[in-house]
Order: sequence, then structure tokens, then C-alpha cells
Amino acid sequence: MTKKIISVALSLVVALSLFAGCGKSDKDVTNGDNMQSDVASSSSATMKKVHEQIKEAYGEDYLATMNITDKTQVSEMFGVNEADIDEFIVDIPMMSAHVDKFVAIKAKQGREQAVENALNTYLENEKQNNTNYPVNMPKINSAQVVRKGDIVYLTMLGRSNDNLEATADELMNFAKEQVKKATDVIDRLHV
Repeated sequence: MTKKIISVALSLVVALSLFAGCGKSDKDVTNGDNMQSDVASSSSATMKKVHEQIKEAYGEDYLATMNITDKTQVSEMFGVNEADIDEFIVDIPMMSAHVDKFVAIKAKQGREQAVENALNTYLENEKQNNTNYPVNMPKINSAQVVRKGDIVYLTMLGRSNDNLEATADELMNFAKEQVKKATDVIDRLHV
């Protein structure tokens, strides 16, 4: 009988030590996953904060008031491969006469350059093909694609110069100053 008790006790000790070893290993893996998750959530939080502060910086001049929530639509609009998009915030204007856009795409790991290339291609196409409203050309030509880590931004924002006597250079400088409001926020929040 005592042999039976001893053998059951030893079996329990062995089983408990196996569970304890497995528990430690799982915890180590989870901590590694949590670190990656923390970096990803930090990146997402920064992207959201950039969006909020850019909207505040422009106030009533933020004309990109329609938020796009469909990934397929974002992919089709901007030529970004849908599989390259992890998260996004995209605002476009409600009126087709306006060209204002805010695009923030958090790329999947290793796909940052592909997203940046796609947004640069989109911007180049806009510069060549959007001649219906000449008043928008300074804003289009001043737009910026900015990459910060795994997030790529496209900012085509700001008030248009209402001065009818402004020269082409004055219109361009005004548009550049308007877009700079957005890039300043991006630079400030991505440290």
C-alpha cells in the first residue's frame, strides 16, 4: 500500500513539474507577443493622434470630411494592394470640386515601401490628370507623402488662396504652407 502511495505521489510530482515547465515556456512566448502587440498598438495610437491633431490644426479648413472605412475602397482609390494594409484612416471631401485628402496607412510588416510607392504613384497621377479645377493645382502639387516607420501618410490639405491677383509662385507658396501644417504634426508626434 505504501508503495502505491509513493508511486502516485511521485507521479503527481512529475506531472506538476511538467506543467510548471510548460507554464513558464508559454509565459515567455506570450511576453514576446505582448511586446510586438505593444509596438503595434503604439503605432496605431500615434496614427489616430496624428489624425485628430491635424483636424484640429486646420479647423474649418479641414475639407476632407468624409471618412472611408472600407479597405477595398481605399485600395481601389489609392492603388495600394489591399493585402499590404494593416490599418488605415482615410478622409476625402464630400464635394468633387475639392481635392483635400488625409490618408494614413499602417502597412503590414515588410510592406511599408510598397505602400509608400503606391501613394507616390497616386500623387503623381493626380498631378498629371487633375486639371478640371485649376484652382486645386497648387494644393495637389504641394501634397506630401511621408513615411514614419510602418505608417505612410498622404496629406493634400488646407485652405486655398482667395487672392485673385496672386502670382503662380504666391499660390504655390501658400499651398506649401498649408500642407506644412500637417507634416509638422506628423513630425512632432513621430519621435
